[in-house]
Amino acid sequence: MSNLSLPDLVPDPLEEPLDNEVEAMSRIMDGLTVILKGAGGPSNPFRAAHAKAVAIARATFIVPADLPPHLQVGLFAEPGERAAWVRFSNASERRQVDTKMDVRGIAIKVQDRGTEKLIADPGCNDSHDFLLVRGQGLPFGTISDMLEYQLAYNSGQLLRYFASPRVVARLRGTLKAVDRSEDYLGVPFFSIVPYRFGEEAVKYRLEPKQTGNTETLDNPDKYRINIRDALARGEASYDLMVQRRSRPDRQPIEDALVEWTVEDSPPERVATIVLHKQNIEAVGQDELGELMRMNCWHARPEHRPLGGINRVRRVAYFRFGRERLERRGLAPEACDPFEQ
Repeated sequence: MSNLSLPDLVPDPLEEPLDNEVEAMSRIMDGLTVILKGAGGPSNPFRAAHAKAVAIARATFIVPADLPPHLQVGLFAEPGERAAWVRFSNASERRQVDTKMDVRGIAIKVQDRGTEKLIADPGCNDSHDFLLVRGQGLPFGTISDMLEYQLAYNSGQLLRYFASPRVVARLRGTLKAVDRSEDYLGVPFFSIVPYRFGEEAVKYRLEPKQTGNTETLDNPDKYRINIRDALARGEASYDLMVQRRSRPDRQPIEDALVEWTVEDSPPERVATIVLHKQNIEAVGQDELGELMRMNCWHARPEHRPLGGINRVRRVAYFRFGRERLERRGLAPEACDPFEQ
């Protein structure tokens, strides 16, 4: 097996890592390994999260030429169009039916050749990834939360996680995270966790530019059906927005359970993602989505992920993404979606 470790991470000046963070992250990785072990069989492993790909769609990522100077940062300082892939998913590690309550996710992989990235990851060095979920919450906001959640979940005692002084924040985050809408194309998505934006910190959000389907389908693949039918008829698009951190006193970097309100941080558009009219069931498209490795650390330094949850993602998504390919007997450099 190839080297699945990463260089030690130097904390960002905006971050406040835990004193016991290395130990906590190691225990979280052990817990995720328990979830992933044997999932899908040795030749077809699932993901530790977001196992079910609802749909994979071709897209174009458009940075407008008229952004104000304070938004012309990194990827957004280069106006024009870039090829992109969009993966819609259900967050559970189980490939469960769409009618079951879950966190819904969207991951966007944007072609970004010839620029420095935060991690070296063959097959992904020419892409920039954005990860967002439906709903403005998560069940956990810090590395300590995440470890407690993992231990409770793996022991079948999840209610124990909420028996905590942070019970209100944890319950609120969980209720905000669980999605009850009927489709993906007409609802907003949120990064929840913060990112560098040059000298500033931001959170991302996606705002749809169309009304989604409101018809209730009693079908285990209802979200896929809605996306398939909508993109067979025509395009769909979202505006990518940033919320710039304006109140450090009440917008912590290390606690994702604290929402950055639109009153404190009004959303500002930095790009548009256009999903082409297409057949999402074209031969090979689903398989490409299975091989795709999404990681918010596939990014330029100007857009470095911030906070404890993102530091866990750096290690987990890199390791488990590479392991999925190796268990299939595939080299990571052979899985660049922009070379397909």
